Amino acid sequence: MATLYNVKNLKWTKAKNGYEVFVHSLSGRGAAAKLLLGGTWIRPREGGQIIFRPEDEDKTFHREFAKITNGKSALAFVNRFGLPRSVQKESLDGILEDSNNVAKLLRELDQKRRQVRSTTIGGLRDARPLVDLFNNAFDILFGFRLQTAKNDNSTALAELFPKTLMGGVLLKVAEEVTNGTQWKTCANPNCKIKMFSIGPDGRQRRLEHCPKSGTCKKAWQRLKNKRSKKGLSSKE
Repeated sequence: MATLYNVKNLKWTKAKNGYEVFVHSLSGRGAAAKLLLGGTWIRPREGGQIIFRPEDEDKTFHREFAKITNGKSALAFVNRFGLPRSVQKESLDGILEDSNNVAKLLRELDQKRRQVRSTTIGGLRDARPLVDLFNNAFDILFGFRLQTAKNDNSTALAELFPKTLMGGVLLKVAEEVTNGTQWKTCANPNCKIKMFSIGPDGRQRRLEHCPKSGTCKKAWQRLKNKRSKKGLSSKE
């Protein structure tokens, strides 16, 4: 029997002193070397690495990854969460390609959920892009291990676990696809967590602020009243 890894347990490394962008010019090298190693890269600054849990930094780190569109946003993400696939260095083009692929999946997922009344609809119109992302360099992103079941040493379970931050990103996307969890941006611009989750039962579908925060609720009411006075809807 197989179990799905809890991404909350994922530990990753990031540079203590942040990262920097550099360019591999590779002048005088052959065309093949320039194709594989040339261009813009991101690497850690000197000073060592620290181990942390990405979910402790932001539960929606997979959606933060999907927001990467250029070198500036890539560097900002990496400074918070580390490099997606490596601890040494990574090409900017590779990061942008991965981010774009994840963003496409999440856009389709969000669009589908806006078209239906229940957030339990978690499937994709075409799951092949997600499958391809998982299968591409699967042995680099993921691993399998056996462990005993909780409170039952007589039962062995096979667990799929991420080896890299990118593996964690894909498992977070897979969780959204399969369990129907939806993430929404809090209407409070000063919210510390930025996004909140809506369970698969859809009961909090219409909420525009963090459900357990009185501060965010008051901020949303002020914003709603302000827009109402201007003749705007609450979502404009």
